[in-house]
Amino acid sequence: LWVGSHRDNAVDREEKDRGNHEKGEDRYNAKLNENSVRKIRKLFKMREKYKKYTQTYLSKLFGVDRALIGRIINRKSWKHIED
Repeated sequence: LWVGSHRDNAVDREEKDRGNHEKGEDRYNAKLNENSVRKIRKLFKMREKYKKYTQTYLSKLFGVDRALIGRIINRKSWKHIED
């Protein structure tokens, strides 16, 4: 054992490939699939031309929280999905 912060422990866990690594559709509580994520990113890029494709609009369209839409767009969530 050694002293470390929560972040130190999280980094150590990832380096040693420990913990839950389910991603995307494999997560037990996933509401989206890979196609939905690609579509969200594509529609959001179109917001310059079509003003309605805001994060709020997309969250209602796909039935998820607006914050999740932001994380998807900024590749904090579903980052393993390429466009």
